[in-house]
Amino acid sequence: MMKRWQCSRWMALLVLVSLGGGCRPDHRPTELHVFAAASLTDVMTVLGEAYEQRYPETRVVISVAASSLLARQIAQGAPADVFLAAHPEWMDFLQARAKLADGPFPLVANEIVWVGAARGNVQQQGQPVQRLALADPDHVPAGRYAREALTCTGQWEGLAERVIPMLDVRAALLAAQTGSVDAAVVYATDVRDPSLPLANVAFPAECQPEIIFEAAQISEHAAAAHFLGFLRGEAQRAAWVQFGFDPVVP
Repeated sequence: MMKRWQCSRWMALLVLVSLGGGCRPDHRPTELHVFAAASLTDVMTVLGEAYEQRYPETRVVISVAASSLLARQIAQGAPADVFLAAHPEWMDFLQARAKLADGPFPLVANEIVWVGAARGNVQQQGQPVQRLALADPDHVPAGRYAREALTCTGQWEGLAERVIPMLDVRAALLAAQTGSVDAAVVYATDVRDPSLPLANVAFPAECQPEIIFEAAQISEHAAAAHFLGFLRGEAQRAAWVQFGFDPVVP
């Protein structure tokens, strides 16, 4: 009976070890889920990697899409820890639903530009736009900013029926790159790469919307507050500027 009991005891210990039981520590990094506006894709990739290198106990998981889509996902319970939006409307949307743990905080500024074959003021350039790609102006911040600017320049009425609404600003840029549209209106930061085969022209200063990207903490995750502080830190200013953004935090 003693031998049989000892055998069972050792078998149980082997099972515990094989299942990761006992006192062996779990060294897997904690995941931090960051939901970011599509136009932040490049800079957030760099900043996320920089954060992981400095704090290897945390893995930054970045999801990018239109701010409107991300805000709705968060409202429905998506597991976000941090939200970076291109328009304050979507922070207000989440705040009204008690989804913000802290913030929002102003982060960086941006501008919009024309890109593609049709440049500048299309009515004056003599290059009529038949297909204009915009992030959906009824829902997506970049599209709303574009509509605001085009209304200011007096062009919206003539172009509204020619708008091809896209899921986000990166999709609008891609449409211009592939030539499937005559022009697009995107963020200046989206066309900062000089190798892009696109001409771009800024809107007149008086018709340039105020574009401020905001950040907020969604979860009570301690790393979320820490990551927000990292993004707003002086040490990260150079990265924001490198990608064409204008930091608006102290």
